[in-house]
Amino acid sequence: MFEVLSCYLMAQAVTFQKNYNATDKNTADNPIEIISDEDGYLISVTLFCKDSLNKEFSCDVMLRTDTLGNEIWKKSYENLGLRMQKISNNGFLVAGEIYSDTGSMITVTKIDVDGSIISQIKYAIDSLKHSVLDIKDLMDGTLMLQGFGRTGQYNTHPWIMKINEAGNKLWDKQVEINSEQYFGEGFSVLSNGDLAFGYRFSSIFNFEETLALTRTDSLGNAIWTKTYQTNENDYCNAKMTPLLDNGFVLGYCDPNWNVGDILLHLFGTDSLGNLEWEYVFPKRSPRLYRLITASNGDIIGCGVQAIEIGKQGDYGMLFRMTKDGELLWKRAYRPDQPIPGNILSRLNNVVETLDGGIAAIGIMLDSFPGGGISGDVWLLKVAADGCFTPGCTDSILTAAVEPTGGIYKSERQVFFRLSPNPVNDEARLAFYNQAPKNAAVRVFNAQGQPVREQEVPAGSGETVVDFSGLPAGLYSIVFEIEGKIVQAEKIVKL
Repeated sequence: MFEVLSCYLMAQAVTFQKNYNATDKNTADNPIEIISDEDGYLISVTLFCKDSLNKEFSCDVMLRTDTLGNEIWKKSYENLGLRMQKISNNGFLVAGEIYSDTGSMITVTKIDVDGSIISQIKYAIDSLKHSVLDIKDLMDGTLMLQGFGRTGQYNTHPWIMKINEAGNKLWDKQVEINSEQYFGEGFSVLSNGDLAFGYRFSSIFNFEETLALTRTDSLGNAIWTKTYQTNENDYCNAKMTPLLDNGFVLGYCDPNWNVGDILLHLFGTDSLGNLEWEYVFPKRSPRLYRLITASNGDIIGCGVQAIEIGKQGDYGMLFRMTKDGELLWKRAYRPDQPIPGNILSRLNNVVETLDGGIAAIGIMLDSFPGGGISGDVWLLKVAADGCFTPGCTDSILTAAVEPTGGIYKSERQVFFRLSPNPVNDEARLAFYNQAPKNAAVRVFNAQGQPVREQEVPAGSGETVVDFSGLPAGLYSIVFEIEGKIVQAEKIVKL
């Protein structure tokens, strides 16, 4: 894991924030998905457009930027979809459901790197297939669509459809989850081809909903289903991402009326869905919109964070934690909102970038030259530790860390990872971001006496501390910036 992490930390990730109008009209832009590649970012946006008769209809926009967030092109489509996947021949597949006076259809569209439509296939929707929720690349020239459908007025279920890169259907299947109502929020294709569904379900005749995880084989046949928490029916978002070791992390809301709030609750499981750890964020929890797994195995989430108790408004939110449920950081961000008044923003989706940073897409407020206020597309790009600059000395940050820790684990800010521990000769500190100026590492023995001290050159992605010659025992490694201790770790010398 250290080798993977250090590759991303050799260079400082580019950071920025941008906002865009999906159209020049006074419409509320709602970005749904983002793809990061070597050329920049592709963002899908849904909004309402008007035809020549001033009739309002849902339309889709694709927005392409370079790696610095500068807009390259944007294009509007009447019938496209919002679920995106890059494909091997230098283009993209976009899937979704479209609506018209003649009925609804599932559509799979192939577009080139300039946004021009190459081909489009439409499938008539029956009651069993509806609402495309996700599209995944199976890495063998085929892709998997996932959505939900209905078998009655209230009964819902997940479905999957396998297609090739041209969008042609190979087969489809209704997935049985043994529940009357399925509300899909998380879908993944695992390394062995199995499928995983993270969702909430409920009975038609009660006011409760349950967080669940179902694993199937590659053909959608259920292997097992596990449940984790049942709430009042308050329409909580349920999110899921697979771990690199074949476990899973699920996010759900946790009504706790003793503290007067609905808290964000995370569940970590093994590959069989057995619960291994839980983490509950403190009061004024964020609302979770997306969970992803980083290349080093960490979990990254995005959503919205209430500003302060008693004040109106919302900030965009990001957090990062280890696969074992240790929160590394959680930060709230204030967009560069050009209008006065309450900050109203959120982050809908997040991706890890090729430079090891994090890019998130969401909504912020902006005004129009002719008057009126509406939502803009907001693109936020930060480093791996969630900072714009080392140490997070940024005006955009409203909270570097939460003032109180989670219920199950203490929350703290992390600047480096330490390995190995225990240590024989050398210990390595891998920094989440390049070391700033005036940084140093100090080592203390169990009696609090300094035994090692060394400067860390600015721009370093890692540093090595020599423990040879020191007696066996317990030591502390302290990382300082400008003489201020920002992180301390215990280490055992063998």
